Amino acid sequence: MENNNKQGGITLVEVIVTLSIFSFGLLALAKLQINYLNKTYVLYYNSIALEQLNSIEARLRVDAKFSNFELQQWNSTNRRLLPQGQGELLGNKITLKWYDKYKKQWKISTTQLNL
Repeated sequence: MENNNKQGGITLVEVIVTLSIFSFGLLALAKLQINYLNKTYVLYYNSIALEQLNSIEARLRVDAKFSNFELQQWNSTNRRLLPQGQGELLGNKITLKWYDKYKKQWKISTTQLNL
């Protein structure tokens, strides 16, 4: 009679190697997801800034005189929609800036009025 002591199945080392490879794959997927969300965040605020610039430009085309009250109202909307958003009107140049918390820097958008 033969005594066959071979056991079937997997060893602990194989399980650890498999779990480590699987966990590195999950970490890579999580990193991709975070990068995607950051880019979506940046694009979202860029589109809001562009809409705000277009909004004030359209108002200035209708009425070239812009009161301080209207500028304060526009800036309160900027602060509400953009992180630390603030705009200014110097001559025929409109500047809007906001803080990008992921890149830790200020984003600035400008437009030139052609009245």
